[in-house]
Amino acid sequence: MGVSEIVRSGEATHERLARGPIMIRRGHAASPVTIVSAHRDTHFLFIRDLQQDDVVTLQSDKGEIERYRVVRFETVRWNEFSYPLDPARPLLALATCYPFSGTEYGGPWRRVAWAEGMGA
Repeated sequence: MGVSEIVRSGEATHERLARGPIMIRRGHAASPVTIVSAHRDTHFLFIRDLQQDDVVTLQSDKGEIERYRVVRFETVRWNEFSYPLDPARPLLALATCYPFSGTEYGGPWRRVAWAEGMGA
């Protein structure tokens, strides 16, 4: 899709999300789930067109590459989002407000694209 974004860490406030995607949670060996969030009408609008089997690549500031394959989508209320603590493979969740054509700021729904790590 040709999308390239700089992902920052820290608190995901409305103002910070306006500047770009935020890494809400960084996966690690004991719980390999990474969660990234951004606004639906700017930086994460591409999620609307993302499809199963698309590949998402994360590159760290040290040049390390992680590749993920999109495996499913879900729409959940913001306060009902959850993730597995010990998935069989590393997971990446790309989360944004939903619906994409919504005019309400925030709103109760989130669209999540789930992707599994592809390994080395």
